[in-house]
Amino acid sequence: MRKRGVSPFPTEYSPYVIPLSRIPHHIAVPALLALFVTCGFVSLSRDSITFDETAHLGAGVSYFETGDFRLNPEHPPLAKLIAAAPLAVLHRGGGNYDSPLWTGSRASAGEPRRSHASEWGFGFELLNGHRADASRRDPAARLSPARCMILILGVLLAMVVYAWARELYGPPAGLLALALAITCPALLAHARLVTTDLPAALGFTATTWLAWRWLSAPSWRRAALTGMGLGGAVLFKFSCALLAPLVVVLAAIAVFAICMGLDGGGVAAVKLGVATAVEYESHGQLAAHLMELARKSPVLFVAFAGAVALWPPAFVLWRRRPAADPTMRIGVW
Repeated sequence: MRKRGVSPFPTEYSPYVIPLSRIPHHIAVPALLALFVTCGFVSLSRDSITFDETAHLGAGVSYFETGDFRLNPEHPPLAKLIAAAPLAVLHRGGGNYDSPLWTGSRASAGEPRRSHASEWGFGFELLNGHRADASRRDPAARLSPARCMILILGVLLAMVVYAWARELYGPPAGLLALALAITCPALLAHARLVTTDLPAALGFTATTWLAWRWLSAPSWRRAALTGMGLGGAVLFKFSCALLAPLVVVLAAIAVFAICMGLDGGGVAAVKLGVATAVEYESHGQLAAHLMELARKSPVLFVAFAGAVALWPPAFVLWRRRPAADPTMRIGVW
């Protein structure tokens, strides 16, 4: 039974526990990434194709082989091109561009217009062969190399998490963040699929990290890297365009803080904005940045609090406004 007033936690390290500060990163980081790659490869090589992969992979192959972007226009091409790159190098594409699934079909005799190409049918035949053929292709010959490219993007995302956490709180925090990232079920699940979800997560995280570094210590080089990250993120997924106003607002807050001579207020505001955008589930982290902003710059803290208080009614009013053309209203929510 524990004595009253005695801490339940040991005051010294147990001989069976190695503290994070003593773990060599040149060994631990490659080992954790190797574990992530191993888990991802074993999974991707054994799972059958998912629904969206059929359209994405077929579209990526057609981009390489024809330069025509008619398939899957609802998503930007970069993730699909990356996934299809090994198929182009290994000459495992082989799309049927004489098929009505690519050219479309006439609605009736003498009708000059054609139907749209079928991204689902084209992708299915690319992976499995023509539907009328007696024998089928092995879809793994094309699917596995494409999935491996997305797995590489997952490794890059884990490295960004490690680098950002290390810059924020030191090497032990970076190693802990990497360990949590490579064992995250959501990251492991999406890193083995030819979809735009993991590339979008990489683009969003990398851009906010680069923006944080730029606004914390401004330079032309960091500004250019932030712009490149933003451009790459938008080429991964259209929803990453939301990063553009975020970066602009963070930059405006930082410039305003510098012009007003608010000591430390710009950096605190940048940290708060990044925490709000990326770490909104970590309430302790967000609260810590709020306290830091209130202490270093009460003016910016009041402005932020006012914006948080005013945006819900403003959003509700905007959603209720009559639309001149109902087809122009985008139903995002």
